[in-house]
Amino acid sequence: MTHTPGPLEWRSLLQWLRDDALVSAEEADATRRRFSGANSAQHPLVRLGAVNLTHTATGKALDVEALTEWLALRCGLPYLRIDPLRVDVGRVTEIMSITYAERRRALPITVGLTDVTIATCEPLDVAWVPEIEAHARKAIKLVVASPLELARYTTEFYTLARSVQRHQDG
Repeated sequence: MTHTPGPLEWRSLLQWLRDDALVSAEEADATRRRFSGANSAQHPLVRLGAVNLTHTATGKALDVEALTEWLALRCGLPYLRIDPLRVDVGRVTEIMSITYAERRRALPITVGLTDVTIATCEPLDVAWVPEIEAHARKAIKLVVASPLELARYTTEFYTLARSVQRHQDG
């Protein structure tokens, strides 16, 4: 499965959903028409998840979570729902700054002895991985997570890490 490297784009996602027979041609065309007039700052998975697309085989709604799970499978990466209770916030926030995490739409989840697991909602935009591998001196394992979870937990983890740091310094 060849995908163009770089940030995800709703048109490509819609075409892949069509190629994978998750949505009908009619639904894909209707969504394309609906989106074509306006650009959006929303992540493409969030934008497509809000349209109430229906899985052709199951009839279930393709929400952001379902679309994220499908994308992970399509890209050959594990899908992950972030469990904030299993994240060592102090360690993961040392891997990259919040600015870097937000710009790359990536969030370190676990720091092991030899590797770091990083959740992303941009599985094709990974040119930054060697930079973080060099910085962390560990191998990077990518997993795909919902853009909504990533945005929420990036803010929460870095805010928590900052307040813990301030408390320790104080």
